Amino acid sequence: MTVFELLAEMHDKIETPRNVLLTNKVMVDRDEFMELISSIHEALPEDLTEAMWINKNKDTIISEAEADAKKIVANANKLAADLVEEHIITKNAKERAAQITNESEAYCRDLKIKTFEYVDKMLFNMGEQLDGIYVSKFRDMVNSIEQTFAQANETINVNRQEVISLAETTVREGKKLD
Repeated sequence: MTVFELLAEMHDKIETPRNVLLTNKVMVDRDEFMELISSIHEALPEDLTEAMWINKNKDTIISEAEADAKKIVANANKLAADLVEEHIITKNAKERAAQITNESEAYCRDLKIKTFEYVDKMLFNMGEQLDGIYVSKFRDMVNSIEQTFAQANETINVNRQEVISLAETTVREGKKLD
């Protein structure tokens, strides 16, 4: 089942509940609802799980990118040290080391930016999905529940007025018999 189907099933169970006598409360089967909630968790899109994993591990991802960049820089420095034997080779090595350092720093920056953009995109999509779920399911469910409670209160008030009227009639009839 999809998340929306599971939410619709929850909505139906709340719409047609067993009322607790003389209260505005309803009784639902806890195990049924816990099973539905577990099913909803299982049905959440994989992208949501992946975005949460990336968000949780973003520091590790960035650290690994920085570690890779440091390894590249360390390799470039080692290469430069090995080429110190001649002046031209040294000059070329220093230029190449600077180029590698700049490229690795640029690569690290690009990787960080892409990671942040990806995490932002996934979080934005997750927010959009949650907004869609709320708009399509929960708002209607809440409105429906509010209408049900309003109707129940109205029925109770009408019944109270009938009981009061019957009591008043009984009192009047009792006075006539005296």
